[in-house]
Amino acid sequence: SCKLIVYGTLDITGGKLNLGTNDVFLAEGATVTGASTTSYFVTNSSGKLTKIIGSGSSFEFPVSPNTTSYNSLTIANSGGSPDEVFSVRVSTGISPSSANDPICVQRTWNINEMTTGGNSATLTFKWSSAEHGGSFSAGSAPYAYRHNGSTYVLAGSMTLPVLSGGIYSSSTTSAMSTFSPWIVAG
Repeated sequence: SCKLIVYGTLDITGGKLNLGTNDVFLAEGATVTGASTTSYFVTNSSGKLTKIIGSGSSFEFPVSPNTTSYNSLTIANSGGSPDEVFSVRVSTGISPSSANDPICVQRTWNINEMTTGGNSATLTFKWSSAEHGGSFSAGSAPYAYRHNGSTYVLAGSMTLPVLSGGIYSSSTTSAMSTFSPWIVAG
């Protein structure tokens, strides 16, 4: 695997960049243009998108586990250390699996920070109705769960999902300070 480091602007208009086992690292001032529901980073293996996010700043990680869906994650770094390095990869299904998989969006957002602790961030998840588990209810506010190494634990409530252009969006209602695999359940 290799790592692409971007210091300026990375334009992904009109396509999907399949990361495979490769990583893309966006420096603090770097930007991504052209990201949309048809132009994003595909994280279908171990590759991830990494970005330095300053305190009080946010960044939308335009990612998906495949070439047919869009599952971006916005991290709004609301406090703590002046800068933090976050990495994001999204995968299909719930991994690790849980007995409550049917009430979840069938995606797992793997969120990591370089320096554990010291930061808090609001997370905004995006998904489509095709990714709803058989018992997921899009008509009520979901909950965010994170994996603590052995099981999923309730991390907090989320806003009522907003549907726009076929994509749902919902944010945590408070800032989170621990990052790991995350799922959305409702």
